[in-house]
Amino acid sequence: MKYRQKLLLIGPVAIALVITVVLSRYPIWDGFFSNLTSELVGILITILYIDWILDRHDRRTWKDTDRLVARRIRTYLNGSITYLRGSLGYGLDTMNESVREHGDIHAVEVELIRATREVIEPTLNKHVTALDAKGWILLVKNLQGVCHGSDEILTLFGGRLSAVQMECLLQIKTLAEATIQLYSVWPDILGIPDALLPASSGTPSATIKRESNQDAVSYLQQLFAQLRELAETVPTDNLILPAITSARH
Repeated sequence: MKYRQKLLLIGPVAIALVITVVLSRYPIWDGFFSNLTSELVGILITILYIDWILDRHDRRTWKDTDRLVARRIRTYLNGSITYLRGSLGYGLDTMNESVREHGDIHAVEVELIRATREVIEPTLNKHVTALDAKGWILLVKNLQGVCHGSDEILTLFGGRLSAVQMECLLQIKTLAEATIQLYSVWPDILGIPDALLPASSGTPSATIKRESNQDAVSYLQQLFAQLRELAETVPTDNLILPAITSARH
């Protein structure tokens, strides 16, 4: 049973119980409210017991399904981070070589998240600024894949996701779309060498390029942070992760 449903069911009974306990202290109401208190305690215990039985049944019934959903989310996370990392110009050297060679799936997953936090996010400005036109096209392509993957998980498994997972997936999609939108507005500026930028009668193209790159860095930093937060909601026990590969081409 969902937390909100539990609160709506148990809350009124609990409040009534508190009121009866207080009123039973007065001699004039002693007998009536003492009996009512006993009845309410019995109702509350029954509700909690039934809720425990239903939750236990739900966990057992959906155990294998939830494991498959978790594996799907892990695959999405692994692929999203890897493809974005590659399209931004980061190589496999962002990860500890001993972890890659050891082949332990859980260790690789942990290392991938660590590399995202400690290597990729702090240096995004340098890598985004260095993107050329082809680099931006590849980045946009992979961001579209991130959006599609988020939509797919929300559509197929929304009923088995927590509120935190749903929020992370929606934030990831929103930030990816914001970055894509930047390029769709300035395709003739982003990734173009300063010497080849088009002339502008208003704001200089170089200024637009610089500010758009800064916006892209901000969006991508938040996106990677959301991917890491999503990873924290999914257990890694017995999950099979796809091999780490280079960026899509």
